[in-house]
Amino acid sequence: MTAPVRTWPQLLATLVRGDDLTADDTRWAMSEVMDDAHEPVAFAAFLVALRAKGETAGKISGLLGALMDRAPRCPARPMVRVVRGRSTLEIHSSSGVAAERAQCWRAQSSAARRR
Repeated sequence: MTAPVRTWPQLLATLVRGDDLTADDTRWAMSEVMDDAHEPVAFAAFLVALRAKGETAGKISGLLGALMDRAPRCPARPMVRVVRGRSTLEIHSSSGVAAERAQCWRAQSSAARRR
């Protein structure tokens, strides 16, 4: 089965009718934006219509799904490591882990832009 063909006018018409978009619809929209394959006016109209209709968990899930599809994957640092035959527990704060991931993502993004 082939995926339905989506266009900006179709998504806008759905929202203006008061119907809900699916997570796949919003994933498509965000993918178009991230691929720079959209008209800025169409995207602006989409955002206004989406806001007027009201955001739902499904719509946000689709938007975030498209973002996460493109997020670089960073290796996780182990929380437990072996030192001279003994296990020691390394304790990381959530902010420290988040900062470490952000540095990894920035480095990967910079490397991708240089290619």
